[in-house]
Formats: sequence, C-alpha cells, structure tokens
Amino acid sequence: MRQRRSRLVSALLLATVVTVGVASVAGAEPDEDGGLTVGRLHLEPCEDLPGAWCGTLPVPFDRTDPSAGTIPVAFEWYPAEQVPVGTIVAVEGGPGFPSTGSRDYYLELFAPLQATRNLLLFDNRGTGGSGLVDCRPLQRWHPALGNDEYVRRAGRCGDQLNASRELP
Repeated sequence: MRQRRSRLVSALLLATVVTVGVASVAGAEPDEDGGLTVGRLHLEPCEDLPGAWCGTLPVPFDRTDPSAGTIPVAFEWYPAEQVPVGTIVAVEGGPGFPSTGSRDYYLELFAPLQATRNLLLFDNRGTGGSGLVDCRPLQRWHPALGNDEYVRRAGRCGDQLNASRELP
C-alpha cells in the first residue's frame, strides 16, 4: 500500500510539473515579481542557476489523515530550449540525498536531450529544499542498536509527531 501511494505521489508530481512545462512554453509569461505562476504553482527563477525555475509542491503529510496538513516537496525545473516533447524526471536513488545536490551530473547526462525535453529534479521529503520530518529519536538510531531499539524510537517519534502536528 505504501509503495502504491509513493508511486501515486510521483505520478501526481510529474503530471503537475509536466503541465507547468507545457504551459510555460505555450505562452505563460513571468509575472510582476519575475516569477511564473502556472495553475496553483508559483515558480521563481532559481538563485545562481540561470534558466532554471524553482518551486515547491505541497503534498499530504499523512495521506490517511487530511487533518495532518502538508509538507513541501521542492523542485528545480529546466525548460527545454524548444517546444518540449516531454519531461525527464530525475530523482536521487540514495537514501537522504537530494536530487538537486546532483544537478550538475544530471544536467551533463541529459544535455543532449534538453533541446526538446524539460528536466525536472525534485527532492524527496526530508532532503534538499523539501520539508523535513524532524524526529530526533530516529535520526540518532544506528543499525548496530538493533530492531528493538528501532521500534522503541519509532514509538517515541510517533508520540513527538502526534504532539507537534496536534492530531486526534
């Protein structure tokens, strides 16, 4: 179930940003503050990254409980040089690493395709510019401490999050 939700989040993000890509090429113009508004998303030119647009997409903190609020997922979008035929979505595979932290590698890797394709880099929750679920007990856990300690710390994390998110 969790894996299906994760794929759904990725698909929704992709659909949203692909829409952003098509709309911006199809005539969306920067607004008064130099940003770009497409649908409900507001993108800003990325600082120190010429030609790139930065933004965040609010995603549910807990998909099973809408009252838990949202957490921002950050992304960088590099529009195609011509009318795009699609969007390449690059996501860092290692745990705890932001995709935007590897931007130079992705830009080099996909450079031959960027004439006709947008490039989207998005940071998973808790990495790069995306929102962090800050749970100190789990951040200090190490596999050498064992599974029982993990379960104990996960319970403390749940208590902490329940208190900080003010859920029933």
